[in-house]
Amino acid sequence: MMEIETVKRDGLSFSFRNEEEFERIYHDIFVQEEYGFHTEVASPFIIDCGAHIGMSVLYFKRCYPGCRILAFEPNPWTFRVLQRNVEENNLSDITLINAAVGDTNEGIDLFISNETEHPWSWGDSAVKNKWYSPATTRTVSVPCQYLSMHMSETIDFLKVDIEGLETGVLTEITPKLCLVAECAIEFHGSAENPLNRYEDLLEILRKSGFVYTVTRDGHIVSEQYLRDRNPDWLLVRAKRTNKFRRISEKNRVGRFEE
Repeated sequence: MMEIETVKRDGLSFSFRNEEEFERIYHDIFVQEEYGFHTEVASPFIIDCGAHIGMSVLYFKRCYPGCRILAFEPNPWTFRVLQRNVEENNLSDITLINAAVGDTNEGIDLFISNETEHPWSWGDSAVKNKWYSPATTRTVSVPCQYLSMHMSETIDFLKVDIEGLETGVLTEITPKLCLVAECAIEFHGSAENPLNRYEDLLEILRKSGFVYTVTRDGHIVSEQYLRDRNPDWLLVRAKRTNKFRRISEKNRVGRFEE
């Protein structure tokens, strides 16, 4: 039976399987507010790719109670905790999908912790990242979906934390990036995953009309730093350089003015 702990904090109920992992995620999301964004829209639409146990979902709902959220989480056990956090906090207008997003619409292998009681699931990945170890990892097959299938209206905020599939997903949704007002992308680089290059990811954002900042451990880094260090983890925050507007509140289709 899956062991789940629950704590109450700041009027919210948080369920989790690993306390240390929970505290670190809570600090990043609720204290450091790494996914904080501003919008004048009363009911912003947010897509959360890699929602994990739902900390980001709870944070978005705390900031914008009227927001609508579409959240993806591929690990079936983590997904159950995500569902529990949404239900225990009586959150509405949230659609949860137990699937990965990627550059395929077929099942993929997901590398997860083989610990059954208190797994560290923050780094679950479809690629063998730097921290992958066959001694501590097992493989499960999970469904995968094209993200573009779910992009048909204005997306006020897009969060992408998918452990090494970032460039493939951004490439797949490039024709739909005109619908996105702002995004936060966690980049995970690895010599074992040469197709996921920060240079390609940043170029997609540039060509799609975004201006961005790149940070590591909370500090803005230059592209010279990136070339010299080739870091394995980055947070990319991007907004449109051109004025983003909505041509229809009924259809909520995003456009930008030339």
